[in-house]
Formats: sequence, structure tokens, C-alpha cells
Amino acid sequence: MKSRTKLVLLIQAQIKRNQYMEQRAKYFEGYNRQLVTNYIYATIQRQDYYEKKLKFADTTIREIEGAKLADQEHYSDMLNCERAAEFASQVTV
Repeated sequence: MKSRTKLVLLIQAQIKRNQYMEQRAKYFEGYNRQLVTNYIYATIQRQDYYEKKLKFADTTIREIEGAKLADQEHYSDMLNCERAAEFASQVTV
């Protein structure tokens, strides 16, 4: 390519850019693989964290709701006993 037309110069520049990108990709391949591996590991850790968080929240919510239901059951038992006592007192009178 001895010609120095504008098209030839553009083609030569593109060839040089491609060669540079290939060399750069080879040089940084190990580093890029390590980055991708770290990204994947971070994603797995994040997913594990959120699963544990949901599991903890689920058990905490169940405990809170269980305590509320136990309180409601206790109050309903007390109310039923009071009503039964009132009913028994009305029947005897």
C-alpha cells in the first residue's frame, strides 16, 4: 500500500487499531477473567445474603404473628370464661 490516499490512510489506521486491541485483549485477559470471577462471586454472595435475610425476616414475622395469635387466643379464652360465668349466673337466677 504505497498510495497515500485518504481511504488507504483510514484503512491503515483501522488495521493498527485492530492490532492494538488484539494485543491489549491478550495482555489483560488474565486480569479481565479475574474481574469477571470476582463479579460472579459477589453476585453469589449478594444472593446468599438476601436469601438469609428473607429467611430471618420470615422467621421473625412468624414469631411476631405467633405471639399475637397467642395473645388473641388468651383474650378469647378469658372472654369465653366470663361469658360462661355470666350465662351460668343467669340460668341459676
